[in-house]
Amino acid sequence: RGNFGLTLGPVNPSVSYHDDFRGVALGFGIESQLSGGWRGRFEYVSNLLNSKVYNDGLKVEVSPQTGTARLALIYGFGGTTNVTKSETPAPTWTGLYLGGGFGRNLNVSRYEAAIGSLEASVDGFGAAGFSGSAFGGYNFQLNTSVVVGAEVVGTLSTSKSRYLVDLGAVNAGFIGKDREWVSARMRSGYLVSPETMAYGYLGYTRVHSSLETAGALTALSGALDQKYNRNGLEFGAGVETWISQRITLRVEYGAAALEKVDLLKGLPIAGTLKHRQSNGMVAVAYHF
Repeated sequence: RGNFGLTLGPVNPSVSYHDDFRGVALGFGIESQLSGGWRGRFEYVSNLLNSKVYNDGLKVEVSPQTGTARLALIYGFGGTTNVTKSETPAPTWTGLYLGGGFGRNLNVSRYEAAIGSLEASVDGFGAAGFSGSAFGGYNFQLNTSVVVGAEVVGTLSTSKSRYLVDLGAVNAGFIGKDREWVSARMRSGYLVSPETMAYGYLGYTRVHSSLETAGALTALSGALDQKYNRNGLEFGAGVETWISQRITLRVEYGAAALEKVDLLKGLPIAGTLKHRQSNGMVAVAYHF
């Protein structure tokens, strides 16, 4: 259930809605025993909600989607089970690794434009899609508790958004796509057990995007279609655990704040786009 508002100009200056949306929850996570009956859990959940159309002088279709990263501490009641300890030595985190994963990314944008003497802005619209990533890096285990490292991540995404104005028999607008991005990160982790690491990361990301005409504007595609890159600061956290002698499983959530970009230069509706991006991912890595 959510609230949102629209500013529609002289037709209907301000409209607010309070409505219900239903859909499917999609998520993934890692849960690890810490001590005794205590367990730690890190997970990412994305809600795919239904669309609704509102018409108060201007037809607007709203398709809300949310993504949430959760860290939980769980206590399990009941009797304890005696488990025979393995004689296998604790794994070392030091070394090179390669991996891949899939996830769900969400984008939220703010568009600002000056049309003559009128200044206008739209905040909170965005896009969502599924993502696939490949990564490689190097870990160095400093002691029995701390691991540091660096990695590079490349991601492809299906993220797409449609901005169409319904003029009765004619639709006109744009389609925005965030096709791919590359990130360089520094990681620092704490071993909650010899096999499980909670980590955070900080890095630089570069996103390649495009804006394409749709509907009645497709005849102007040569003049209006744009491709552009945006740079930004990326940060996030995750949990990684060994599932075999060479392979780890990780779940992570990250966000990026990207720089502004100028769009549709020379047109009356030209403006700047400010973009915030988040991505939840589950992945496996092979350690050499």
